[in-house]
Amino acid sequence: MIATAMVRTCAKHPERAASTACRQCKAAVCPACAVVAAVGSFCSAECQVLFLALKETPERRAARRAGWGGQSVVVLACLFGLLLGIHGAARAGLKPARAVDVIGRLFEGLDKLKDERR
Repeated sequence: MIATAMVRTCAKHPERAASTACRQCKAAVCPACAVVAAVGSFCSAECQVLFLALKETPERRAARRAGWGGQSVVVLACLFGLLLGIHGAARAGLKPARAVDVIGRLFEGLDKLKDERR
């Protein structure tokens, strides 16, 4: 049994072997169809323009990262508020809240450490 290599063919010319893939849409492209630019090869000028328009710039990267920071602060603040609510319910005598009172257990552990040092 002889194995044959899979050769990708051009998306526009199925009879021609592809030499590269479009950097934007990943379509197979032959040398005749390739639009070669400094940033890579494309199947069309439209894909090149789209790639350049969507390309991540330092400004876009910084804005994306700043968004995550703000979201993280909100999530942590909500979590802290939830833990404080559970702690308040546990101090008020609600039994189910006592089972998950992380803040109360933390304070109990700190009190034990203080007692041991005395």
